[in-house]
Amino acid sequence: MNSAIIALSVSRNEEAQDIMNEIQDQSPLAEYIRALIAARLNDEATFRKHLENACQDAQLRERATRETDFKKFQTILNGIK
Repeated sequence: MNSAIIALSVSRNEEAQDIMNEIQDQSPLAEYIRALIAARLNDEATFRKHLENACQDAQLRERATRETDFKKFQTILNGIK
């Protein structure tokens, strides 16, 4: 996951997606990273699926409300709270 985060930090979104596709981790944090990737790639359906899984963690749910990359999907965010 750390490699995916680094790829995201330098806007290598497709590379981050490839990395996360190889990881079997389904933890809320891994799902949050997948949601972030989907948001950057404008994949609304994938974003929704991964964000719902990530938001099982209260801290990540709160963080999602402040995530700049998620703002374009505000209606989805409002439905998950």
